[in-house]
Amino acid sequence: MDKRERVSLLALSYQEASRLSSEGLDRELTSRELWALWIHTRLCAYCRRFANQLKQIRTWIQTLPKQDRDQNLGQATRLSSTRRREIERLLREAMKSGGSS
Repeated sequence: MDKRERVSLLALSYQEASRLSSEGLDRELTSRELWALWIHTRLCAYCRRFANQLKQIRTWIQTLPKQDRDQNLGQATRLSSTRRREIERLLREAMKSGGSS
């Protein structure tokens, strides 16, 4: 049984919900995954906000001219490990404080 088949409809963790929100932008989720994510995001404002933010970021990126997208994506892959850790720390702090929309 792979990860997709193990998704529980009622016991989706924050980590699983964020993974599914992200993967759902790049592939078609299974019916079980869609239902689990739908249930979780109806009950969890944080994951609902995260999913909406992912969709908004994708929309913004798609409005950029292809040349700018390629250039910006190339820069994103060149973040230093120090900067990546700092971004992760800031995201964790935002989640603890309830974040903002």
